[in-house]
Amino acid sequence: MESNKKTITETKWHTQTERGTKFGIVTLFCILNYGGYWLAKLALVPVVGYFFITGEASRRASLKYLTLLHMHTHGHSPFPSYWNAFLHHYQFALSTLDKPWLWKGETDRFKVQIYGREKLKKYIGKGVVVVGAHIGNFDALRVLAEKRNVRVNVVMYRNNAQKINAVLNPMGGLRIIELVPGDVNTVLDLEDRLLDGEMVALMCDRLPPNARGKTKQISFLNGRAEFPVNPWVFCNLMKRPVLFAISVRLDTLKYRIYLEEFLTEGDYSFDDRSSFISNCVSKYSRILEKYCILHPLQWFNFFDFWKINDR
Repeated sequence: MESNKKTITETKWHTQTERGTKFGIVTLFCILNYGGYWLAKLALVPVVGYFFITGEASRRASLKYLTLLHMHTHGHSPFPSYWNAFLHHYQFALSTLDKPWLWKGETDRFKVQIYGREKLKKYIGKGVVVVGAHIGNFDALRVLAEKRNVRVNVVMYRNNAQKINAVLNPMGGLRIIELVPGDVNTVLDLEDRLLDGEMVALMCDRLPPNARGKTKQISFLNGRAEFPVNPWVFCNLMKRPVLFAISVRLDTLKYRIYLEEFLTEGDYSFDDRSSFISNCVSKYSRILEKYCILHPLQWFNFFDFWKINDR
């Protein structure tokens, strides 16, 4: 019974206990602000090492992801070794290190390449839905928003990251809208923001809390995984253009933003909503696979993504 309880907990990303302390997070950010970026990067090495050694669930999830990716690419991706799993964790830590400056709006510190700039020009100010994933650092999209003077509303569930949010929230930054499953008022608020020409960003590679019956199973990286359908139900309700967007870390304070046209208004001609959702989930999973192959150590879902059960 104990083993089964442990396995189920490891697959519920939103119930995983946040590790570390507020003091530790504040200390790290103080090193960043007063000691410099390279000192902060150096300080991360033993910190990540400790959490990697003691974090059995995240370590196992990383190795499973790297194994399935390695099989999917027929060996043309990082070998699923403990060293590469450690580097996977370290990349996540580095993306977190950039968050304070991004959330404070200090975007001039960053150099950003934009792939798909023409897609942004086409839809900016027209109220589009942006679908993303936990690849790289989604907060780096703030650089794009600042330069283009467009409001980006990011919808997310934050209960599993309260400590870091408590440190970063006072710094301001992106407009974060708390995910409250089943809250009609949130949907109406998001509709108003789209009508005002703002962007609404949804992360589509994690199941929301209490997602039973609101998922679709599909092949993903040499295994079968569950993806949420609620983002696509929302898109179907709004009937707005949809862009796929992620921002990946290339080097110190250097990011690349990818933008792809995912849905146009003409794609909402499906009479069958079920077919529309199935097509969206399938298309999304294929795009996600593409970017996992391009940036294999920057997909940050440290739980058993392929475990089919009630997350």
